Amino acid sequence: MLDSIGYIPCMETQEASELDSLQPSDVLVWKNQAGEGIHAAYCIASGFVFNKMGQSWEQPWSVIDIKEILDYAEVISGGGKIVIYRKSNPE
Repeated sequence: MLDSIGYIPCMETQEASELDSLQPSDVLVWKNQAGEGIHAAYCIASGFVFNKMGQSWEQPWSVIDIKEILDYAEVISGGGKIVIYRKSNPE
């Protein structure tokens, strides 16, 4: 779906320090060791993402420091990674 709206993968990481290069409108996708997407968030400012901590309607949307959810669902500690997607032709 991201590809269909002009987003391409630009970086993969397991380290918080590598997330310093995030740009507004980047999409972060947590992928487990098998490469399955587990979670996603939208970067709104350097280091901050628009995030929802679950799929139920009761879970609130929030703006959160990326470092607070770096190891969401233990994806990173379980051998997974975060893939950062960036708009290929920003408007």
